[in-house]
Amino acid sequence: MKPFYLYKHNNNYYARFNDLLTHRSYACRSLKTDNREIAFERAYTMLIEGIQKLNRPSDVQNFISLLSQKNYPSEDIAMLLGVILGKYPEFKVMVGTDPSTTAPKKKTPLLAFIANFWDYENSEYVQDKIAHGQRIGQRHCYEQSNLVKYWREFFSETDTLEDLTASQLREFEKYLYTRHLTSGLTNPNGKPVQALSISSRKNIIRCGGISFGWAVKMGFIEKNPEDALTQYVTVPKDRGILSPEEARDLFKYDTWDDERYRLASLVSMITGLRLGEVQALRLCDIGDNVLYIRRSWSPVDGLKCPKNGKERKVPLPPEVRTQLLKIASQNPHKNMFEETGGFVFWGDSPSKPLDAHQITDSFKKALRSIGITEELRKERNIVFHSWRHFYATTIAHDVDERLAQMILGHETPAMTKHYADHQREKDFDEMVTITNELYRQFMA
Repeated sequence: MKPFYLYKHNNNYYARFNDLLTHRSYACRSLKTDNREIAFERAYTMLIEGIQKLNRPSDVQNFISLLSQKNYPSEDIAMLLGVILGKYPEFKVMVGTDPSTTAPKKKTPLLAFIANFWDYENSEYVQDKIAHGQRIGQRHCYEQSNLVKYWREFFSETDTLEDLTASQLREFEKYLYTRHLTSGLTNPNGKPVQALSISSRKNIIRCGGISFGWAVKMGFIEKNPEDALTQYVTVPKDRGILSPEEARDLFKYDTWDDERYRLASLVSMITGLRLGEVQALRLCDIGDNVLYIRRSWSPVDGLKCPKNGKERKVPLPPEVRTQLLKIASQNPHKNMFEETGGFVFWGDSPSKPLDAHQITDSFKKALRSIGITEELRKERNIVFHSWRHFYATTIAHDVDERLAQMILGHETPAMTKHYADHQREKDFDEMVTITNELYRQFMA
C-alpha cells in the first residue's frame, strides 16, 4: 500500500490517501492540475501536512512503533519517518540516526492475506479496480472467497506471504490432486470428498495467484511464486443442446408447474438471453418489438450490468411480447419499482425476481416429461444455459457471425475495431424477421 494514489478524471488529478496504520482509505481530493508532476508535489505536501498534525508525543511514538511493524516498501517507511522525525528529532532514538533502520518488518499471514484480498467491501484490490472504472462483481469475489477453504486445509496460520515458495505451491498442487484420498476428510454433510477436476484445481491455485500478483505490484513481495508453476490445460465439456423436435415437444404439452417457468425458457430459447438477463427483465425493458437488455441479476450483486458491460436489444416476437406483458401484469408487488414497472418474472420478495433454482428445477422437470431423464440430461450436459447455445446454433445458419454476436452480446476486441457499438437498424430488422420465423417454426 502506498501513502497515496493519483487518479486522473476529466483532465484533473485526484489523490486518494491511505492510512498506512489502519489500511483505511479516505475520499479522493482534487489537486486542481492536469500535470502529473505538479499533482504529485501537491499530494506529497498534503501528506506531510497530515503527518505533522500529530501533536501529542504518545501519538508520535505509536506512529513510529506501528509503522515499523507493517510490511511496506522501505522507501515509504523512510519517507514517512523522515517527515515525522524532522518535526520531532527527539524520537530518533527509537529508530536510530537512519530512518530506514527500523525494527524488522512484521510478515503477513498468508491465509489472512488471501481472504482479505477477496473481501469485496474491504479489499484494496477491488477498490482500486473500481476507482479505475474496471468491473468486478461481488459474486465473483464471493466465489473466490469460497476457494480459500482449500488453502486452509494445507497451509497453517503461521505460514506467511513473504516466505511462500513455488515448491510449497507445487506440494499444494499435489495435495489438491490426491485430496480425495485423505483419510477422514469429509464434506459439511459428512460424506467423503470427491476428486477435484482440473478446472477446479486451476481455479483454486489462481485464487491465490491473483493476490500474489497484486502483492508484487504493491511491493510486498518481489515475485509471484505462481509464475513458476506448470500451467493447467483444461478442455471444457461441450454444452449439450436440445434437438428442434425436443424443443418443440417441450412447449407443446402443458407440463410446467408455473407459467413463469415456461415463459422464462421460451424467452431464452427465442432470444438467447442468459438466465440472469431473463431474471432481470422489468416491464420497462419490453419494447414494441424488442427486449432491451439493460441489466443482469445476481443473487449477490443484485441488478448489475450485462456480462460484457454493455446494453443491447434483441428482437421480440409479438406473441411472446403479449405473454410477457400478461405475466408482468400479475406481479403482486404493485409498489415496487414504480418507475420501471417491477420484475417481469417476479418472485416472493418485492425486491427480488424469481429464484434461479426455481427456473432451472422446473426446466429439468419439463425435460423429464418428454423422456429426458436426469441421468440422460447429465450425460448430454443439458442445462438452462443450453437455450442460449440452441439459439446461437439455430440462427447461425441464417445470419453472419457479426450479426449473431451483436444479438447475443458477444463482443471481442477485434469486433470493436471493425464495427460500431450501436446496432444498425437494417441489421436489426433482419433479425426481427428471422426471430419471428423461428418462433412460428417451433411454436406452430
